[in-house]
Amino acid sequence: MFVAVVTRSEIAEAIDHSLPSATLVVLNNDPATEMVHSIRMGLDAWAGRMQIHSHDGILIVPGDQPGIPPHCIQACVARFVGDPASIVVAAWQGHNGHPLIFPAALVDFVQSPQCEGGLRELPRDHADRVRTVECDSEAVVRNVNTPADYEQLG
Repeated sequence: MFVAVVTRSEIAEAIDHSLPSATLVVLNNDPATEMVHSIRMGLDAWAGRMQIHSHDGILIVPGDQPGIPPHCIQACVARFVGDPASIVVAAWQGHNGHPLIFPAALVDFVQSPQCEGGLRELPRDHADRVRTVECDSEAVVRNVNTPADYEQLG
C-alpha cells in the first residue's frame, strides 16, 4: 500500500507529525489548480516510487470532505476487491460522492486531456464499470470549502 497526501505547504507542516512514516506528502501550492491536478500529482509520486500494476486500486478521499466514516471507506474497498475492474463510488441518498476507487489500469485516462474537466469524467466515460456503494453518512457528498461550511459541521 502506498499513501500520498497532496496538500499545501502550510497544511503539510501542521499535519506532518501525525502521518504514518510511510506517507508521502506531495506539495501543491497552486490554489488555481483543480482537484484532478492534485490527483495527478499523487499518481506521479506513486509511479516515481513503485511500479503501478493494472490490478492495483487508486483510492481518492478528498481533504475537503471530513468526517467520512471508516466503515464507508471499508465498504468501498470491499466492493472494489470483489470487482477490481470496477470504478467504485460512495453515495448518499442516491448522490455520488467520495471515496472513489478506480483501477490503476485507468491511470492513463486520468492523466489524459479527456479527464481535464475533473475526475467526474472517469465514471462518465466508463459508466459500465461504475459500482455504487450506498453509505449511511452525508459526509460522502458534503464539501467543506469555506469557514462557514466548517462552522456548520459543529
